[in-house]
Amino acid sequence: MRITANQKHEIASATLVKLDALATRRQVWQRDFYDKSNKGLYALLSECLGMYYEIKGSPAEVRTGHMVYTISRAHGLQSAFIPC
Repeated sequence: MRITANQKHEIASATLVKLDALATRRQVWQRDFYDKSNKGLYALLSECLGMYYEIKGSPAEVRTGHMVYTISRAHGLQSAFIPC
């Protein structure tokens, strides 16, 4: 059975409608979830950086560094961190 030009047009139109719906759903997902999760992630990373600046160069930095190194080694983790 051959597909007529009219049927091809209907199939193409239906496909475009579905693609438009998917594009709209993606935009909603990005606006409602992705952007918000990135904002939350950046807030968390900002707090981590703030904490780093609080202890940088202090005796707490050295103690924390040694503790992280010791715990990571005890768990078999390879770390690029080298204690002072």
